[in-house]
Amino acid sequence: MYFNRDRRIAHGPVEPGPSVLALLLISLAIAAVTVVTIWTVYLHP
Repeated sequence: MYFNRDRRIAHGPVEPGPSVLALLLISLAIAAVTVVTIWTVYLHP
């Protein structure tokens, strides 16, 4: 029995998703805005 070792999982071009760096920067920006908002509303003297 012959097994093809060069099988491809995806057929055709694969669309690139968002990069990990972009997701990291967006999540850090959201976290910073959240912390500043909480600080301004609740903890600012």
